[in-house]
Amino acid sequence: MEVRILYLSVTGNTRALAQNLQKEGVELGDVVTLVEVHEQTDLPVQNAPFVVLVPTYLEGGTGVDESVREVMTNPLLENLLEDENGAWLRGVIGTGNQNFNAQYVLTAKRYAQQFDVPLLGSVEMRGTSRDVTRLYAEIVKVLQDK
Repeated sequence: MEVRILYLSVTGNTRALAQNLQKEGVELGDVVTLVEVHEQTDLPVQNAPFVVLVPTYLEGGTGVDESVREVMTNPLLENLLEDENGAWLRGVIGTGNQNFNAQYVLTAKRYAQQFDVPLLGSVEMRGTSRDVTRLYAEIVKVLQDK
């Protein structure tokens, strides 16, 4: 199976999770392509199903109301909005720190709602090996349902 994962990583935690998901897939015989999105990324128009991994960085408002703004994750959202790339999005995984309470994986929840795709799961920081196994199974399931 071919698996495509787009992600954005600020501190390296989301990147580590993406790399662990890739290892999991390769061990299962899948071809897993990782695409790290950042401000300098010049991505082609998406033409195949994919999932995204996204951390949460917010500022303003009460932290959870509509006045809160995303910071540092904007390049990923911009890419999803370009050229209807979001039409190929099949699911979202959120990363974060549970110490942020209601803000925990709020960006992923917003992406799932905005693009009408499932929130496949969430992990704290880089996740555990159990998280990787669980999430990879969810990725495969949602991509097989194309």
